Amino acid sequence: GLVLVSNAGPKATSSTIEWLKLDADAHPVGLAMSVASSTTKVTDIDLARVRDSVVLAWTDRSEPDPAVWLAAIDGEGKLSPPHAATGRSGGAKLAAIGGGKASGLIVWEEARRRPRPQRRLHVARVDPAGALASGDGTVIEADASGVPEIASLDTGFAVLVRARTCADPPSPADPPCSDATPVPLLLRLDLALHAAETEPIRIDEGQEVASIAWGLSCDEAQCLVLAAGQESPAKVRAVQLTEMPNRWRAPIPPTARAGAPKVV
Repeated sequence: GLVLVSNAGPKATSSTIEWLKLDADAHPVGLAMSVASSTTKVTDIDLARVRDSVVLAWTDRSEPDPAVWLAAIDGEGKLSPPHAATGRSGGAKLAAIGGGKASGLIVWEEARRRPRPQRRLHVARVDPAGALASGDGTVIEADASGVPEIASLDTGFAVLVRARTCADPPSPADPPCSDATPVPLLLRLDLALHAAETEPIRIDEGQEVASIAWGLSCDEAQCLVLAAGQESPAKVRAVQLTEMPNRWRAPIPPTARAGAPKVV
């Protein structure tokens, strides 16, 4: 087994990230490996298995604009040096990281100082050395509450997130998409991170959508989540999610046209 150690105490103002290998009985094997340090406390570190490596991700808040940092430890215990993955993004905070057989998936959100009803989640692939894949990526417009969950698929990734669901194409009876209520939904992304399917989490054979969902796991194309509705007391259900024809618009903002002005 492997464990991550942060030595920041409750009154400490800095953090040191270390990696300690454990045997099957949870006894340390060798000394802890120093991974990174920060002059501020690291409070949201996470990790994922990518191929034969372990990729670590965390938010560093030592600069005026926070940034997401990545580091990796391969199967032989060699460290790929930590580096800022979002250094020129204007501020970013880690939201989630998930592993995969070929590549992993990292999600970070824009670090805004003013609260907004919707937040923008940036999604990118990460390789076993902890480097972001160039040329691909997408943005998800999600509800301000909740934490995204990631699972690996044979043909990409599944992301459980809370966002608006809009029929595509809409019918005359459907409300405007901007008025839609955010609900838990499963977003299937292909290997190029294009949205292949968007599906609200339903708790029965009818049209009732779950009010909360968690515990995403996938095996090939079949996924499973735990979900609950509006009942009191709440009933927790295991919901199977099979790939099906897409009927819903993905919560992804339209791409700006070529040559459009942008803030830098």
